Amino acid sequence: MRTQEIAETGWKQFCQRVQEFCQGAMVTIELQQPEGTTATIARDLPLRGIAIDDQSDPCNTNLIIEAGPERPVRHIVVEPIHLR
Repeated sequence: MRTQEIAETGWKQFCQRVQEFCQGAMVTIELQQPEGTTATIARDLPLRGIAIDDQSDPCNTNLIIEAGPERPVRHIVVEPIHLR
């Protein structure tokens, strides 16, 4: 798996491109813990949306990922830096 670092100014464009090309694609959302373990948030669900929110909290930038059919799973990443 490849890790990509995205500059703070590049998140909006990144989210727009993922939304454009990947909406509906099956995604798995995993959270890697500092000690190296991985927790699965969602597995093999259709991507509904991905967006950056830098307006609602003046101290943090949030990456919002939604996946799933009728009742989507919503995962928020506070201050994202790396994405795999």
